[in-house]
Amino acid sequence: MFVGIAFIVVWLGLAGVWFVMSAMAGAMANDSGSVSSDLHARMLILLMIGELVVAIAGVLGGCSFIFTDHGAVLWKAFWILLALGVAMQVGAVARFMMAM
Repeated sequence: MFVGIAFIVVWLGLAGVWFVMSAMAGAMANDSGSVSSDLHARMLILLMIGELVVAIAGVLGGCSFIFTDHGAVLWKAFWILLALGVAMQVGAVARFMMAM
């Protein structure tokens, strides 16, 4: 049980740091004005939603240590949400970079 709680706390702490750092970088990404404001806003929104999905994945990963009866399902959900969240973040940045 301790491992699960520690996993969740560490994961959410690191997700919070990632959120703050990427929000600052994302806000400054279009300082030159070379991309439309709409595309910049869409990139930020998709980036933040992806980070939220990754944070939720961490909670499910930690719960898999606590609720061992459902561990296999929770681990599968963890990996699926993690992949989805990372894909959303990478896709948002890639789309923004292609528009520059």
